[in-house]
Amino acid sequence: DLAAQLMSSNLLCEVKTINISKIEAERRGIHPLIRITNQLDEGFFRKLDLDIETAIRQLSDYDKKHNLNAKWFLYLFINYDDFFKKFEHLYRDQIGTYLAQKPIPNLKVVF
Repeated sequence: DLAAQLMSSNLLCEVKTINISKIEAERRGIHPLIRITNQLDEGFFRKLDLDIETAIRQLSDYDKKHNLNAKWFLYLFINYDDFFKKFEHLYRDQIGTYLAQKPIPNLKVVF
């Protein structure tokens, strides 16, 4: 999505959005009361993994095509099911822990 040069380094950044779950979208359409948990579920992490895989593929394809040997970034914009962001600090910790368990060389994930 973005390419830049910082001094002699090439930088590439993919931007991905993780939206609210299908269950939450349906719930908001039917019932105004929201039941939120302080734990991200398996579905969230599946979406995260898919977005990471897609970003890596896109960055790799672009980098090879243009022979950039760039540093890669993935910027995640996350719409949590928690509309009021009461548990956002806990979600950020959970995502950070999850990403730390499976580091990806040459990819910096920002969320």
